[in-house]
Amino acid sequence: LCQYLVDQADTLLCPPGPNDSLRILEVGSGLGRCGILAHHLSHDNATTILTDGDTDTLKQLRDNVQRNVTGEECGNQVFCRQLLWGEKFANQFLREQQQQQQQKGDDKAVEEKRFDVILGSDLLYVQSVIRPLFETVRVLLNDKGHSKFVMAHCSRRIGNEVDLSMVLDVANDEGFTYEEVFEEEDISVLSFQITP
Repeated sequence: LCQYLVDQADTLLCPPGPNDSLRILEVGSGLGRCGILAHHLSHDNATTILTDGDTDTLKQLRDNVQRNVTGEECGNQVFCRQLLWGEKFANQFLREQQQQQQQKGDDKAVEEKRFDVILGSDLLYVQSVIRPLFETVRVLLNDKGHSKFVMAHCSRRIGNEVDLSMVLDVANDEGFTYEEVFEEEDISVLSFQITP
């Protein structure tokens, strides 16, 4: 996923218009490698939020962000938040984001609470989390034509019970179209969009 971000930064991580902002979300960030890279590659006026469901992992994620991100670079901001997967948790996450922006007095950000780009890498190892992931993405992704969920998936990792067909079946059920944008051996990078 990192290589794809580097290769596609000028299109994927650029606001749709010259006066627009860009909101990037990484789900299942772990240590934040992809999200931190996306933050550094993003253009001016971008906000990046790195998330994980595990509180111990969030502590390490925050440490990594502090070590690798210096203040507000070119007006860009990066934050770490907890996000559990599923429609209920995603709606709660949106409400919390909206409340935080209202407390800051940022009415524009409240209106733009959903995300233009959602990233995820090595997320799916057990079948039971596929649907909650796509419910989360469906709630959090802007329904604008340029918005995308870009996910890297490794099908043959030891202990992984999830194959690509399972992922694509659930994505279709949740109203997504997809394009495979990169494939190498057992790794696929897929770009999902909400079906209009």
